[in-house]
Amino acid sequence: MQNMELDLVADVVFVIEATAVNGAYMNELKSNYIVPTIEHFTKGWQVDDGEYLISERHATQYGIVIYRTAANLLDPAVSTYGPFVWPKQVLETIEHLPLVGGGMDSCANMSEGLATAHCCFEDMKERRTRLMIDALNVQRHCILICNSPPYSTPVMECWKHMGKTVEQLAGLFHERKINFSIIAPRKMPVLFKLFMKADGDQPVAAKNYAKNIRHLVLLKGYHLKERPPSPNANTGNVGVAGLMANQMVGPGVGPGGNPQMQQQQQQQ
Repeated sequence: MQNMELDLVADVVFVIEATAVNGAYMNELKSNYIVPTIEHFTKGWQVDDGEYLISERHATQYGIVIYRTAANLLDPAVSTYGPFVWPKQVLETIEHLPLVGGGMDSCANMSEGLATAHCCFEDMKERRTRLMIDALNVQRHCILICNSPPYSTPVMECWKHMGKTVEQLAGLFHERKINFSIIAPRKMPVLFKLFMKADGDQPVAAKNYAKNIRHLVLLKGYHLKERPPSPNANTGNVGVAGLMANQMVGPGVGPGGNPQMQQQQQQQ
């Protein structure tokens, strides 16, 4: 049992894609990245702690936003949970999220999820004001956990950000000084692009936090355990252009491939 006041005060919103294709990897992402993230923002707490006492005025606030696909016709595009100040409650909520469905859609309502996250930060700020906490001293972090690219359609359900695209919402994180991070079980060019947009169009840093070579872990404003870069994982550091170039290389290229095909592609 612990009773302590934290030096780090933050508002953290997890934006999670609520589909079966993302839920299939959630246990792996949770143990490797989500739990260490909660431990980072809640100093002194460990995942096996049964009780954790903390002053609510000096606690990290957590919010959870889940977004779905157009296949979930009977459900709203977005649902929210929180805010929470007890880390165990955050973790238990994530473990019981309905990460199912999605139909045959290859995209999801990411723009609706990010728009709702912006609203959550406004609500958290108002709550801090009621507790007489200086909002200027509070770090703000949005952490996107997804496995599908966004729809190309703009926001339709969140009236505060109606008509904004997913790229505009990413840029709004930069304008509002909200740190935007991405955790995904696979690398997608659109996620690199969104991360750079939220970082003021800065290139992706070459730090590697991914435990699995296939994972994409782009963090801003905080860090996890760094891992040595794999000689076969160069796509994690080359950014959007390099990743797209690597995906355009066809089968048969490389050691043991067809030399004639290699020569033709080199000429092209």
